[in-house]
Amino acid sequence: MPKPFTMPFIIDNANTLTITILTEWHYLKPFTKKHGSISWSTNGIKTSSITILIEMKEDTGVLTLSYSCNEIDYKYNMTIGLLA
Repeated sequence: MPKPFTMPFIIDNANTLTITILTEWHYLKPFTKKHGSISWSTNGIKTSSITILIEMKEDTGVLTLSYSCNEIDYKYNMTIGLLA
């Protein structure tokens, strides 16, 4: 049986993007198209960033996230729905 993982997960290094943040920043308004980017930094040094594009219809939309990691480009499209 392998030894259990003992290194602690450092929550400060976890980059997050939530529906709550997108709502607060008015990305999820019906009938809108909005784009922007978010950057994360540690000790004033930029560590990562992500580009956001949202195209909303009445109660659904498409969220596109674009970023690079280890010199590989990633692009994810997600369908999102708003609750009434």
